[in-house]
Parts: sequence; structure tokens; C-alpha cells
Amino acid sequence: MPSSPPVLSPAVLSVPSSRVGPRRPEELSLAQARRVALRAQGLDRPRRGPTGMGGLQQVVDRLGLLQIDSVNVLARAHLMPTFSRIGPYDVGLLDRASGRAPRRLVECWAHEASLVPPATYRLLGWRQRASREHVWGGIADSPMQHAAIVGGIRELIRERGPVTAREVQAEYEAEHPRARGGKWWNWTVAKRALEFLFFTGEVTAARRNPAFERCYDLTERVLPPAVLALPEPSEHDAVRALVEIGARAHGIGTAGCFGDYFRLKGPRVARAVVEAAGRSEKPCAATFLGMVGVTEALSGGYRTDGGVVDNEAGDGNHEHADRPVRAPRRVVPAYPMPEDAVRALAAATRYGQWRARERGELVDPSGLDLDVADRLVESVLADAPEGRTLTAAEAEALLAAYGVRLWPTIPAATADEAVAAAEQIGYPVVIKSISPTVRHQPGQAAMHVDLGTESSVRDSFESLSVRLSPMDADTFVVQRMGTPGVACVVRTAEDPVFGPVVSFSIAGPPTDLLNDIVHRVPPLTDVDVSDLISSVKASPLLNGYHGAAVVDHGALADLIARVSVLADRHPDVASLEINPVLAHPGGVDVLGVEIEVIPSTKRVDDQRRALT
Repeated sequence: MPSSPPVLSPAVLSVPSSRVGPRRPEELSLAQARRVALRAQGLDRPRRGPTGMGGLQQVVDRLGLLQIDSVNVLARAHLMPTFSRIGPYDVGLLDRASGRAPRRLVECWAHEASLVPPATYRLLGWRQRASREHVWGGIADSPMQHAAIVGGIRELIRERGPVTAREVQAEYEAEHPRARGGKWWNWTVAKRALEFLFFTGEVTAARRNPAFERCYDLTERVLPPAVLALPEPSEHDAVRALVEIGARAHGIGTAGCFGDYFRLKGPRVARAVVEAAGRSEKPCAATFLGMVGVTEALSGGYRTDGGVVDNEAGDGNHEHADRPVRAPRRVVPAYPMPEDAVRALAAATRYGQWRARERGELVDPSGLDLDVADRLVESVLADAPEGRTLTAAEAEALLAAYGVRLWPTIPAATADEAVAAAEQIGYPVVIKSISPTVRHQPGQAAMHVDLGTESSVRDSFESLSVRLSPMDADTFVVQRMGTPGVACVVRTAEDPVFGPVVSFSIAGPPTDLLNDIVHRVPPLTDVDVSDLISSVKASPLLNGYHGAAVVDHGALADLIARVSVLADRHPDVASLEINPVLAHPGGVDVLGVEIEVIPSTKRVDDQRRALT
């Protein structure tokens, strides 16, 4: 019995979850897309398959159809796909498969004139019936202008069996002679009538003769009895099956490509994709290029199912069981370009990995003095009901309450004050401007570092003053020289939608130019904190990049954990920026901070943020 067409759910990209790696690419390169298509077409392996009827059947099962073409260079075009996949074979196999009962292949109009398995032929019945009104060209005029001829040819085929268009024309030559000259497609009346019957499914080719002419016969005498005995599928089921055949043969492509395999267009293709996606365990996304109406068909909403109440979809009220019920509708996301669909599937994969990962334990730093922190914030708001930026002493005290040591700074208005501050703190020291104009601007060179003597402090102060005073940026502080390491930035912000947000980045160009910043919403777990650090693209700088020492990740994670608890507990801390944090093998040095306190509205998401 002829094999049924295999089924494969269409998707722009489908990947088994067990084979998704941690660094799944967001896009397929042109070479990768080619490999997917070549594998789907069976062109990814040596041509050493079985060369008998079994080999031909493998090719048909994989491709779903063989398009017929009379173009003949090396051989007729429809003989080449099998040779490309299994190597040299007996081309007479195609004649036997399509010209002897029980037939494995039947000729019909698919994408173009094609050989398809008999079961696939049955999927085209709805279109053959529609062809009675929508066939193209001169064929459409046959049943109206030549109804008697169409009926006569139908009876002639019934009585005489397989006949060619040339043999039929001989019967009508006297009444409708063949036009001499003209175009190649200048068909006779008999040929147009035969093609009408062929398009509408009343007749098909029982075989091709040595001249490659169709030998027309009644379809019921060509299809295997076992296939004829099967009930014809509905248009909906048939379209869905045809789209699935197109998807299997393509391997990768747009939903428009999948539908066009059998010249299917419009919303019916979208519905087929939705149905196939609903039965698939793989994520699916669709792309429709230049096809009107399909996006709406994929857009979700509700479908109306009359007659039977769906208790899960409805409200469970049986009082109006005879009314149509609105039931949830399957949805497949549709995108304007294949690249967008691939990115969406990659994002869904990453989200699935995130959901499946270990959640970790909520961070719980030790040594916190929460009462001191609460009183400090309350006192600032009492002093400034509209809020303000904390002074250096207040910021240092708030961080200290959460176990974070801020390296002290001493203001210096003169060179003598700078020297005194250096001697108080201990050499080596740093002199830097704290003016917003130049702060954290490496190109302004508003800092001199590693000053180990009184004279170097004096010279640096005078040099910075001369250069920065024209910009009103000559407000300086002295601070002890930090341990060399990787400069990082830790921030928090109170977002009106998400509440507290904690951010981490590597200071300098990764933050300022590339916006390489990662965000998380407290309460954080130890896994969240670790992920926050490792997710920035510049994270290799923390891990011994180009031979540098690996920083103390534990100390950096502890700092972020403490800051996250601070942000989670104090909604009035509108923003906090620790910049820079020097991360090095011996720990972290917090060298600067700015904190702004503003009265906040009541958070409405406390419970939602804590959901697992």
C-alpha cells in the first residue's frame, strides 16, 4: 500500500531542548541555514542509498513530490532529484511507479505539474473542486464554450481508457481543426478540455508514453483502491497536511515558503501553521513575506465553537449551552523577517534555560545595622522633605550600616591642605577632582595617582589647579591609593514599575560607550548575584584576561548582595552609584559613592517581586 506523507511540524527553527547549549547563537549564518536545508533535502550524505524502488520511495517520502518538467539536457528534469540523492539508478522506476498498478505516484497539479503519492493526491480534492471556477487561461472557457465537447471527451475516456491529447484531437479535428503556427501554448480545443478535466481531478495521467505525452484516464481507475476507499479529508485538514509536507521538505524557511510548496496562500496557511504548532512539542515561529491576512489569523484572541460548551474555556455555566462559546485560540508568533523569528526562538530558549536553572538561596549578608540605616534615611527626609543627595559623611554612614567600607576622602583647597591630608591618610595617595564636569571622564585627566612624597603631592595639586580652574572643576579631594584592579560600577535605582533595580558593569568604555550593563530586580539569590557579574560582555576582564590576576569574585558578590538588600529595604533611596569599585585578587575597594534620597510612593509589587 502506498505510504502516507510523513508529518513534520513547521517552524522557522526547531531545536530539541536537550541539545540547546548555554551559548546558543541568536542567528543562523548563511552557511548554517544552507546545512539545515541540505539535510532536509537529503543532500547532506554520500549518494550510496538503495537504488531500487526502495531508494526511489525514500526520495519521495523526503521530498513529498517530484516536479515534472520536459526540459531535457542530460535527462528530463524530474529524473535528476533522485539521481542527486541516491546516485545512478534505473530511470524506468519512475515510469513503473506512476504507470503500473498499484501506483506509488500519481500525476497532479501541486506547485507545478508533479508526481505525488496517492495519499497526497487525495489532499488536493478541495482545490480540484475549486478549479472548476478558478482555472487559468483558456482552460476556464472550456466548460462554458465547449460543454458538449468536455462531456464527450469524458465519455470517450471512460469507454476507451488511457488516451493522449493527440488521439482525442483526432476525433474532433474535422469540427475543430488544429491551428497552424502560432505560439507553443496554442492548445487545441481537445487539449484545453482535457486540461480542464485534469485540473478539476476528473482525470489524471495513467502513464506517459515514449513521446512524454500524458495518457489520460479516469482518476478512479488510476488511484489505488485502498486510497479511494479512504474518506476525503476536509479542506482544513488537507491544507494543514500539505503545509507540513512543505515544512518537512524545506527544513528551514518562512511559512510562506512552506505553503507555496503546493501553491497555498493567505490565512489558510496561517491556520495550518497554528494547528501544526499546537501539536508540536517544539517552539514555533512564523514569517510571512508579502502575504495579506495571515498575521491576523495568527494573532490569537478567541475562536467561536458552536454547539458544545468548553468548560475549561468558558465560565462553566450550562444554562446557555446552545450558544456559541468563546474558547482560547492557539497562537503562533509571526514576524516580518526570518531573522526576527530566529532571534525570538533564541530568546525563548534562553528564557527556558533560565527557568530551568538552579534558583539558589536568597542572599542574607551578616553584620547589618538596619536600625542605624532606617534612622539615617528618616533624618534626611525630615531635614529635606523633598529629598536630596547625601553628604559624603551620610553616604559613608549608610554604607557602613550595611557592612560596606567606603574609603575616606579629605577635601583639599590648597597644596598645604593636600599634603596634610596625605600625611593623615598615609602614602601613597590620589588627588582627584570631584566636579561633575570632569568626574569619571578619563579624557579630562582630572586625577593624579600613586603620589608617594610631599613634593609629588604639591606638584600634582598645582598642576591640576592650573588646568582645571578655567572649567570651574578645581574642587579636589585626597584619598589613599587603591589596590590595582578592575574598576567596576554598582548601581541601584527605584523604578516606578519594577521597584528596586540593581545594576552591574565594568567601568569605562564598556559602560560609557557600549552600555554593557546588566540589571536584576531584588530580592536576589546567590545565583542571581553570580549571574549579574558573569553576564556583562566585559566579564573576562574579571577572570584573568591576557594574563591579569583573577579578581576576588566572592568579595564582589558580597558587595552586590549588601547593596541589593539596601535597595530592597529602602524605597526612598532613589539612586545609588558606587563608582569605582576596584576589584582585585585581595577583595574590593569602594572608592566613591553618590546616593540620592527622595520620598517614594508606596511599592505595589512587594509580593510579586518575591514570587518564585
